[in-house]
Amino acid sequence: ANPTQSPAAAPSGWNNSNVTVSWNWSDPVTSSGFVSGIDPANCTTSNISSGSGTINLSATCKDLAGNTGTATYQVKVDPTAPNANPSQSPAANGAGWNNTDVTVNWNWTFTGAIIDTANCTTSSTSSGEGTLTLSATCKDVALNQRIATYTVKVDKSAPSVIVTGVSNGATYNFGSVPTAACSTTDALSGVATQATLSVTGGNG
Repeated sequence: ANPTQSPAAAPSGWNNSNVTVSWNWSDPVTSSGFVSGIDPANCTTSNISSGSGTINLSATCKDLAGNTGTATYQVKVDPTAPNANPSQSPAANGAGWNNTDVTVNWNWTFTGAIIDTANCTTSSTSSGEGTLTLSATCKDVALNQRIATYTVKVDKSAPSVIVTGVSNGATYNFGSVPTAACSTTDALSGVATQATLSVTGGNG
């Protein structure tokens, strides 16, 4: 047998799909110069791998004189891309928000073919505010690639509080002072605790 495989393996020796092995039998000439030739009806022409992992394919072939040749060929197949198991730091609060940038560690895992560390995003750090989606890619040595995403919510800005009903620095006549109040707004994460009004100074 003079086996050849299709498709060719990656440089690592792994394939990410089933492999067809063509056996390409030949019948060598004896020392006396005689050759009977192969018996095509009794020769395995090709095999296709099935499943994943390290797989041994085998084949047999008879020549017209009844001699049987056997051959084996090994392939490594992994059709599954690495999986991400993202974790964030710091952790979000109970409402699912952070008030600083967030670092996501992707924590890739693999099945058969190990990950190609040079082509895998190890961690990502958010930038800006709002609902942010971070993404990363990772390849294994069988050339499977996974794109993973992770969403964080970041609000670095404090709520906005304003006094209502009265104007800053204004003078009012006793008995006709407008009712003062306050208002709290937050454009991103929302208001958790409304501001309360406190009045100091002056005469009762």
